[in-house]
Amino acid sequence: MNFKNYFKSTNDFIYNLILIFPLLMVYELLGFSVNYNFPFELRNGADVLIRQFFLLFGKIGDLLLVLTLILISIIFFVKAKKNLSKNSFNIFYLTLMIFEGLIFGSVLFIIFVNKPSLLILGLSNLSILEKLYLAIGAGIFEEFIFRFLFIGLVSYLILLVLKINKIKLTFLLILLSSFLFSGFHYIGNFGDIFDWSTFLLRFTAGFYLGVLFIFRGFGISVISHIVYDFIVLKGM
Repeated sequence: MNFKNYFKSTNDFIYNLILIFPLLMVYELLGFSVNYNFPFELRNGADVLIRQFFLLFGKIGDLLLVLTLILISIIFFVKAKKNLSKNSFNIFYLTLMIFEGLIFGSVLFIIFVNKPSLLILGLSNLSILEKLYLAIGAGIFEEFIFRFLFIGLVSYLILLVLKINKIKLTFLLILLSSFLFSGFHYIGNFGDIFDWSTFLLRFTAGFYLGVLFIFRGFGISVISHIVYDFIVLKGM
């Protein structure tokens, strides 16, 4: 196998889109099952944040959310299609991407093996399906906000208008996104109580996932995040 072609191809958005789309469908199906006839809706905090933003637009908020996701997908599909046309699509690459996510997620767990529960809220009373649901939600939506948008999109927009060093900009955005990612876990009704030790732990995890996003792409960072959260939740 040509590993150089594998690493280059799997950084294209088309592979990441195909990898993440089924997970998003599973998340929504699990959400329907978990929240059916429940007095309140269980959702990942980043998912709620995105939905609340679109609720500002009133009745058309849900439609705008769907259209925004479609537009983002089309833009990156067109961009990726140019590279894909030069190389045939390889479904085996998707299997390797999942395997990479399993490895990187497990490594993250090993790094924090003595303090794994500090990175997530106390959710020990949830069923296995509810834990899987929240793990998938955290992987997709937290990576979308703090890595895809804040690192990927912001970097792209800044470089369009400013001639600055890309490496330095990327490093700065990884640091800032890690700071925001860590702080995000302390806001809202279900936010954790602020503590510097847990803040730094989450910051380190955010930095790890940010570097992973840059070098291996959105899809693998999502899988890694899901794997880590599910391992921890399942053990609670």
